[in-house]
Amino acid sequence: MKLSYYFFFIVSIALLTTSCKTKKVATETTSSKMNAENVQKRLIKNQLNAEWLVGRAKVSFNDGSSAMNATAELRMRKDSVIWMSVRKFGFEGGRALITKDSVFLLDKLNRKYAAEDLSFIAEQYNLPANFSTLQAMLLGNPIFLGTGDMQLEMQEDVLRLDSDGGGRNSTYVIQAADYRLKEMIFEDTAAKQILTNGYQDYQALADGQKFSYFRTIDVKSPSTGELGIQMEFSKVDINVPTTIRFEIPKQYTRME
Repeated sequence: MKLSYYFFFIVSIALLTTSCKTKKVATETTSSKMNAENVQKRLIKNQLNAEWLVGRAKVSFNDGSSAMNATAELRMRKDSVIWMSVRKFGFEGGRALITKDSVFLLDKLNRKYAAEDLSFIAEQYNLPANFSTLQAMLLGNPIFLGTGDMQLEMQEDVLRLDSDGGGRNSTYVIQAADYRLKEMIFEDTAAKQILTNGYQDYQALADGQKFSYFRTIDVKSPSTGELGIQMEFSKVDINVPTTIRFEIPKQYTRME
């Protein structure tokens, strides 16, 4: 897989969850309703809040026929911009810049670039584009978790919040000990598509907030087959302003 398509894949998978919106449903009893609401409130309270995020991670990608390992550097300013650089064997292979309405890619190996708005991703991959979804996933925060009614199931060491959205189902698996998000599962039964986001290895940052240093993204879909991404962060800083630069060299040609 070419690096430029890899970037598009990362963005698309991150935005995939916008097609699996939660529909609120009534819980069976008033007691379970109150418990579910309390769990949601605790999970929301544990969200990571950061104006800036700077991190470095090892990224592994596998689609069943090809695999790739690389090192990614990430920079994010809240509600503004996400910047990413990918290196392999010590060489920078490409960069990506994502704003609230656009995506810019540099394929430095082939001296090509792409500049598209987020609606292009929606059309290309049949996915609605949403910057806030990608931002939440980088921070490790839950997506589409409201304060309405959901089904609560209490297991041995985890809590499960489930909602049936009429063919678009959402599940949030939460660590019972500290109410940290462990897994999000979004299923589109009509498209026969399942997206699973896993969050592990929570560690305290400088201000005491917890960050998941190990992430997984797994997709099962008739259109893409089975896809998997792993991200293992080695360094994370928040609320430290940083420089974000992205320039397209004049000698680069636009991707077709």
